[in-house]
Amino acid sequence: METNNVIGELERLKNTIDQTKEDLAKSEGRLQSVMERLATEFDLHSLEEVEKKLVGLKSEIDDLDKKIEKEYVELKKEYDW
Repeated sequence: METNNVIGELERLKNTIDQTKEDLAKSEGRLQSVMERLATEFDLHSLEEVEKKLVGLKSEIDDLDKKIEKEYVELKKEYDW
């Protein structure tokens, strides 16, 4: 009976490994697709370039937020809201 348990456990482990390999292949395909899209649409060719771009975009957003807030305050003063 122990042999059957060992065989069953080995089969379960084999199935788990096979599923993990399949999941890995799918993930690698998705990653490649995303990287190709980043290269095509944004001329970004590495994760480091993506991170630098994100930092720059976040900085631009912060600057625009400050500008909008400043102009809002000026309009509010100008028109006595």
